[in-house]
Amino acid sequence: DEQKLVAEIKTEELEKQDAEKAASDNKVVIPDSLPSGFRFQEDRSADPKNPPVIIDISGTNENTRNFTLSDVSSAIKYIRLETPPDSTLLWFHPRLYGLMPSVKSDDNHLIIQGLYGVAQFTMNGKFQEAIWKNESGINVSPEFVYWNPQELFGVTPDNPVSLFKGNLYLRFQDGKRGEVQVVSQKIKNNMVLQNPSNRPESGIDTLSGDRLLSISEEFISKNYPKIFGLEQNCWAGIHDTWTAVNNRSSFIVFNNKGDTLCAISNPHHIKNWSKSLARAGEPFTYYFKNQLTYLGQYSDTLFRFIPPNRLLPVYIFDFGEDKVNFLEGIDPDSDLSQKLMLYSIFEINDYIFIRYTRNNASPQNMRNQSVTFYNSIFNKADKKLYHFPEHSFSPQNLKNDIDGGISFWPEFITPEGNMMMVTTGQKIKQYINSEEFKTKTLPEAQRQKQIEMASELGNTDVIVMIAN
Repeated sequence: DEQKLVAEIKTEELEKQDAEKAASDNKVVIPDSLPSGFRFQEDRSADPKNPPVIIDISGTNENTRNFTLSDVSSAIKYIRLETPPDSTLLWFHPRLYGLMPSVKSDDNHLIIQGLYGVAQFTMNGKFQEAIWKNESGINVSPEFVYWNPQELFGVTPDNPVSLFKGNLYLRFQDGKRGEVQVVSQKIKNNMVLQNPSNRPESGIDTLSGDRLLSISEEFISKNYPKIFGLEQNCWAGIHDTWTAVNNRSSFIVFNNKGDTLCAISNPHHIKNWSKSLARAGEPFTYYFKNQLTYLGQYSDTLFRFIPPNRLLPVYIFDFGEDKVNFLEGIDPDSDLSQKLMLYSIFEINDYIFIRYTRNNASPQNMRNQSVTFYNSIFNKADKKLYHFPEHSFSPQNLKNDIDGGISFWPEFITPEGNMMMVTTGQKIKQYINSEEFKTKTLPEAQRQKQIEMASELGNTDVIVMIAN
């Protein structure tokens, strides 16, 4: 009723004010210039008034619920992206769906990153500009996609861009020169009707923006595959798991001159590693309301980062006896077949969407169907984790009971909490022709609307779905 709604709004406003005050109280003012060699010491202390919340994963298996999309969202929107003059900017491999274009948004712009570059669109899907087009080092076959580090001149999907308060952060690689540039550029709102002129591959200043850091090494540097803006005058370079172990730092905080403000330590260390391989990937990193959130691979504590040096623990993921310890995780010869581990995490104001697996979700294990996927949702209000009753050999999404369309699982969360997922005309057409859709109980108007939308799409159309 109306009184209940007013009370909920007041509660949300008070929580927002408390959060803003806490952030302000913890914030350290970063001066424009620092004494030579000065660094902030990291601070991992918890907030005594708000200790980290334990998310008991293995101990709540009996707490099940059949979630649908309407349980976490009230509306769904489909944005068909206009095909750029250079259509390869939206190209996706017809078989390797793991290389689908990804979406970033600050609620004002859509940034799409694919194999061949980065493009900007309006929130209505109108093409604005090609931020970068990869022209070299990309090799594609019907079975695989490979980029040659020594030939690549550009930005690849394994170096995802990030968007922070109107600024785009990119890790740009010049393979022939053996250089990596960290670049920040202001997002523009002007419409570009045609692709920018072709850029010479040998030029060092071909990507516009502010150069934040330059790295030159004998071999192409693997440092900081992920870049996140933090404040107007500082940013973070995130290490992958193996680099973090060897460097003893999870990530580095820099100012815009490239000076180190703080090195966030890594608690794990490997001595006398004799194996040629390691099972080490990327940590889990994302923005929650423009605040960098960090969870190390094979770790259990999720932190919010308060620049320049505060790691504030907010959640602890408890996998119980089936937890993977760090040495087990990175050792390619250890048996993880009965171990539980985090696969993905996405967070909005009220919920945390958690996918986890039993066994490592490697390509081989996926092909062998020896991985079990579990979906769960953590309700922040009652601090309870709810598991979906069914599990599967591949990731499954929320059934879409809002408009009867294709199922949904968030792939990106905007600062305002809008959930986004990228799909294609081909996938929507396949869904419309599936037994699931044909036997689904739907109002006829909804059914016809889905059929009409599918009929207007081409297989290669890219669609951004937004749930809020």
